[in-house]
This record gives sequence, structure tokens and C-alpha cells, in this order.
Amino acid sequence: MRISKRTPRLLHDERGVAGFIVAITMVVLLGMVALSMDLGLMLVKRRGMVNANDAAALAAAISCARTDGQVAADAQSDALAKSNVSNAVRAADPVYTPSCDAPAGRVTVHYQGSQKLYFAPIVGVSSPKNVSFESTARWGPAGGAGGVLPLMVNEGRLSTCQIPGTLKGTECWFYVDNNALGNATWALMNVQPACGDGKYGWNVSTTVCPSKVTAGPTYKCPTFSNAELQAIVNQGSPALSFNYPQPTYVCTVPGNHANVFDSMGSLQGSVRLFPVNDETKQIKSGGTLCPYPTCTPDMFDIVGFIQMKILNVWKGSDSGWDSTNCPGVKKGSAYCLHTVWLGYTTDPGNICDTCKDFGVRAVKLSG
Repeated sequence: MRISKRTPRLLHDERGVAGFIVAITMVVLLGMVALSMDLGLMLVKRRGMVNANDAAALAAAISCARTDGQVAADAQSDALAKSNVSNAVRAADPVYTPSCDAPAGRVTVHYQGSQKLYFAPIVGVSSPKNVSFESTARWGPAGGAGGVLPLMVNEGRLSTCQIPGTLKGTECWFYVDNNALGNATWALMNVQPACGDGKYGWNVSTTVCPSKVTAGPTYKCPTFSNAELQAIVNQGSPALSFNYPQPTYVCTVPGNHANVFDSMGSLQGSVRLFPVNDETKQIKSGGTLCPYPTCTPDMFDIVGFIQMKILNVWKGSDSGWDSTNCPGVKKGSAYCLHTVWLGYTTDPGNICDTCKDFGVRAVKLSG
């Protein structure tokens, strides 16, 4: 029987083909892994650019809402973009509609940043690649009427009127004991938004005032005299920026300021806006959560505004104190606020180009 001598050559050829296939497969697999790493870097970069553009748009809108002007708004936009992505640069100049000086409007920013690729060039893909994004933010009236009082009400501790669900025209009562401010339904707060003002303390989470805010844990909320607070009660606040649903951190005003609460009596019959604090998100200076009732905060988180007509402000020693409805003990250090509920807003969606500016300007990201 004759045995073919070609069998070993066939086996050798088959092994060679198999080895070649394995080598190609390994190259393909390694290439896929390498390219997926580059793809991952691009996705991370894109997320960073989304955050950078969102932050830049909000910063510019806040500057416009504060009437700082377009130059300041552009500078804040650039600073926030770079603070999120260090190599972020403008892909186009910010566009303000109708203008940064308008009482309401929108701003669109467009930033890009480059990302180096490590494996893609092996297969002919150029590196680095630019990753860009575009964001729009709006500013304008948040709704309500009258000036904003330097008095917040606590969202989770309202007893006779609730958020949400209180109907327009409902009578409400709020209680504060100057000797137990940690349990207050309403309390004093800062409504000074100007970076150059030594009393600055509204919206301290933004970088509108870097020299004070970037210090983080070392930032100390300013103190006020009774006369200064009484002037704010009588005059109302300047225009205020508002970031909902992002936090709007605002300094507390500690201390016993009985004369300030006494000043509220002069507002009988007036309509005012009261900022609303989310006590589950209030913080200590530096950003540590400081929820009620375990902690006394340095900064409230303002999440909306109640519009109310002020009917009465009773001191605990007043004979007219409404013991039936005031939600607290009648005592010399206590005060009871009696109002009519007119409305509540957390909605910067009230922003419109023709709305009257009632003193609160909301800021939000927009499509």
C-alpha cells in the first residue's frame, strides 16, 4: 500500500492558517480594546464639555440677571467653562437674545476642548480630536410682586399653609421664637447679591464673587445691624438671581434681632415675596449638608418664593395675639405672622420676554 507523503505538508499548512487566523483575531481584538479605550476618553470628554457649557451658560445668565453687563457675563462664562474643563475654549462667541442688558432673555454658549487619542492613530484616525457642545440658559422674572424680604420660611415646617397645595386667598400663620431659632418657621436671611458689597451673601454657591466663594470652608457670612436689616425690610431686596432646580445657597443672619421683627408691623397691607428654604439641603459653610433638626446651618437652600399679603405681625406681649391659630407658644420672645397666601413659584418657566420684573430674576438652563 502506497502512503502519500503530502499529508505532513497539509497539516503544516493547516497549522499555519490557524496561526494566521489567531494572529489576525488577536490584532482585531487588541484593536477593538484600544479603540474602545479611546472611545471611552471621548465620552468622558463629552460629559465634561456638557458640564462646562451648562455651567458657562448659567454663569452668563446670572451675570445678565444681576445687570453686571455683557463683558462681565462673557468673563464669567469663560471662567466657568475652564473650571470644568481646563482646556475649554470658545468655539463661538456667546449670543445674547435680545441682549445681556434686557430684563429677560437667553444666552447661548459654545465651548470645545481637545482630547488626545492614544490608539486610534494606529488605524489612521487623527489625534487630538475636538469635542464641543452648546448650552442655552435663560433669565427673567420669577413671578410674584413687591420686594423680597430678608425672611425665609421653612418648607418642611409650615403648619397652617403647605407647599404645595395652598390655595390663593388662604390665611396663614407663621411662628418664630427668637430664643429658639433652630425651630423657627421663619427666620432672617441675607438678600444682598452684590459681589462688591461687604454684606454679600445671596447665591454664594456661584462664582460671581470668586474672592469670597473659592475660599470654601473659610467663607464667613456677614453680620448685620438691626438698622441695616430694618432698611432691607422696608425697601425690599435688590434684583436676585435664582438657580432652581440647582441650589441657591443664601447666608443665614444669626442673632436676636427683635427690632427687625417689630419693623414688620409697618408692612401691614403690603404684598411681599418670602424666600422658601429646603431644610433637607441647607448647608454649613464649605458645603457640608446640615439638615434640620440635627444641625444649625450657615446657608439656606432657597427653592422658591411665596407671595403673601401681610395682615398682622404680633409680638408675644401683644394683646391681639391670635392664640387659636398662631402655631406656637405666646411668650415675650415670640412673633406670629398672619398673612394671605397669594401664590408660590419654584418655576423659572414664568420667565418671559414681556413679564414685569418684580425684583426676583430666575435663571435656568433652556432648550
